[in-house]
Amino acid sequence: MHLTWGLALAVCCVAVYTDLRERRIPNLLTVSALVVGFALNGWLVGLSGLTSSLYGVLLGLLLLFPFFLRGGIGGGDVKLLMALGALCGPGFLFYAFLYGAVAGGIGSLAVLVRHNRWRLALAGLAVAREATTGLSIPYAVPILIGVLVECVRRTYGWF
Repeated sequence: MHLTWGLALAVCCVAVYTDLRERRIPNLLTVSALVVGFALNGWLVGLSGLTSSLYGVLLGLLLLFPFFLRGGIGGGDVKLLMALGALCGPGFLFYAFLYGAVAGGIGSLAVLVRHNRWRLALAGLAVAREATTGLSIPYAVPILIGVLVECVRRTYGWF
């Protein structure tokens, strides 16, 4: 499994680079990673590996698609999470997503504080949309942090 984790980290690093530089994650990266995830898991584990990849892709879609529909996240981020699900499976992806969501929340708060809009955001949901208008973070960064934390957690058995 360390091979798929290493590939997931490499994919995330490229995604972070392009997301920071261009504010997009290329389809070539996400689709390639998705195909490699299915092929590798099918080759290494067989039918159960393919099933795990499929469930990982579906979980990645279910976790971020609602935020995409509301305009809170980009399509590249959804496809990145789906590709990571194909590589690492649903169990890994779920925890990586949770850790990434925490990192994303901290990053979002930092952006609000930096732009002095945190009071507006805390005032209520109606005002929060106004407070965050025009502000965003490249979400590939929290996804990378989540994947990295989950790799370390599984490797060393922490928390």
